[in-house]
Amino acid sequence: MKKIKLSNVLLYTALALSGVWIVLLTLGAFKVFDLTALAGKNFNYIAAYVIVVVGLLLYIGFMFIEKIKGLIIPEWFKNLFYISFFIFTNVYYFFGLYGTIAGLIVFDVCLACLLNIAAVSIFYNTQKDEKNSVKTTNKFLSLTTFGYAVSGGTIYLIIAGIIKIISKSSALLSSLAILVTEMSVILFVSIIFALMFVLSMKRERRLINSCLIKYIKTK
Repeated sequence: MKKIKLSNVLLYTALALSGVWIVLLTLGAFKVFDLTALAGKNFNYIAAYVIVVVGLLLYIGFMFIEKIKGLIIPEWFKNLFYISFFIFTNVYYFFGLYGTIAGLIVFDVCLACLLNIAAVSIFYNTQKDEKNSVKTTNKFLSLTTFGYAVSGGTIYLIIAGIIKIISKSSALLSSLAILVTEMSVILFVSIIFALMFVLSMKRERRLINSCLIKYIKTK
């Protein structure tokens, strides 16, 4: 009997829940029942539809890219991605958790983890030789991955901040204060990852190997 991977179960569960959520949104839009009574104060049906559709496209895209491009993605990372992505899109938006500091900090911690894993994977795949080995120093690896992760986080936060200011969802000073807080979280998590990567390089590299998203070139 073929063994079923947990990541596949989580993927199809996320797809099924997204489908159920679309049905609930449709029923709510036609006043079959009132979803806004449970949702956050800024809940909007159009925005909710856009988020769930984009989520579905990204789930499907992630699945096809993994197969077509020959990516080897750690099983634990896929599990975490499917769970957190559904929570940070549909659930977070429905309950308005992006409007709370605690909700933003949890999101930023997960975002920083994702950015650092992506950073060390980019470093590995761009620096590896034909034998899939990388020659580097501990300091260069940590500084490079730290720079990639912080740069990615900064770009995201600036874009998100500009959108908030343009949409007037919060005042300028409030947006800047939130931006500084979120950037501090990403910096702190990235420093921790940089230190862990250095320690991993000095030992058996188990942490780095378990985080690597490997790309296999296909002819």
